[in-house]
Amino acid sequence: MSKESIIRYIKRKYLKTSLYFKGYMKEVDKLIATLHPLERQVLPILKEDISLNEIIQKTKLKEVEVIRALQWLQNKNIIKLDKQIKEIIRLDENGKRYLKQGLPEKRFLEVLEEPLTLEEIREKANLDKDELNISLGLLKSKIAIIIEKGKVKITDRGKELIIKELLEEQFLKALPLEISKLEPEQKYAFNELKKRKKIICLEKEKIISVNLTALGKKLFKLKLKS
Repeated sequence: MSKESIIRYIKRKYLKTSLYFKGYMKEVDKLIATLHPLERQVLPILKEDISLNEIIQKTKLKEVEVIRALQWLQNKNIIKLDKQIKEIIRLDENGKRYLKQGLPEKRFLEVLEEPLTLEEIREKANLDKDELNISLGLLKSKIAIIIEKGKVKITDRGKELIIKELLEEQFLKALPLEISKLEPEQKYAFNELKKRKKIICLEKEKIISVNLTALGKKLFKLKLKS
């Protein structure tokens, strides 16, 4: 092939590419012109695998507005939505109180500066009857207390537990957590706490994740104004 032929081929190739690019950008411009103000607010903050809650926080829009914008963007092949139902562990009524005041079994131990009767412990630790009985059973099983002559005495193991943060305490501080992502120690704490009254609760939560399509990534790079 002669030098002139090569130059003519490159020019034709460039012309076709240039025309294609101009046509493509014209279609993109048309698409941008159709975007609703809600879509324009949502699109610039989208990134890979962003959640619905993150979008709401960043845009300051109402949930219904964000969902509407996402559905429109998906219809235009700009994003893909992934909807999942996840089980989330949250603090219940007593859990919130124990997070502030301390778990009953911990408060039980903390008042044992000297041997006390169960009634004395209940009054000093501000426990109700159920909390007293649960704490008694738990602490006996952990060899944290012994009962002699009708009075409860703390053991060396019990003194260690006062200083050490219990697994259950760590777990409550870490909530909310997704049940499918619990570590082994967290699973143990979860199984122990769910046996007790209103410390934790399990809620099903609809999680919507957003992923940009190839077209969406191109629009994202244009940094559209809302």
